Amino acid sequence: MDADLRPLVAVIHDALGDLQSAQAQPLLTLARKSLPQSVAVLSDALIQSASDHDADRVAAFVASAQAYAEANPNPAWVATVTTDPQFLNRLVTEITGPPPSGLVQPLGAGGSIVNALSSAAAKLKNAVTSAANAALDRTGDFASTKFLAWSGGR
Repeated sequence: MDADLRPLVAVIHDALGDLQSAQAQPLLTLARKSLPQSVAVLSDALIQSASDHDADRVAAFVASAQAYAEANPNPAWVATVTTDPQFLNRLVTEITGPPPSGLVQPLGAGGSIVNALSSAAAKLKNAVTSAANAALDRTGDFASTKFLAWSGGR
């Protein structure tokens, strides 16, 4: 797991109580509990993975996303999306507004940040999955060790 993502994985773990439930959709799972917390984790992951070229766009998005999340801590739309990519797209739309005439979001509005968001979200998901699997392995190893110790004494 990327060492820079460990604090973010810890935030998700602390907020949810375990990582198993968040493996499939960590940002959405956290957003259903707390949109401001999910946006904070996403913002940190985005800042860590953004290139210098994208710094201004990332900073503008982070500020807008955090302001939106604080003003709307439990928006109804969070319950209507089912994946992290859907969550990210809807969050961008909520912040930047819908594309005109139902067209695809132009790159100049929110679309330019979507690739950076997707990349940051994928890295975070991998870190959550890795941490959850490591915790499960440690639990399994502990149980196996106890079982072998118990059965060896018979």
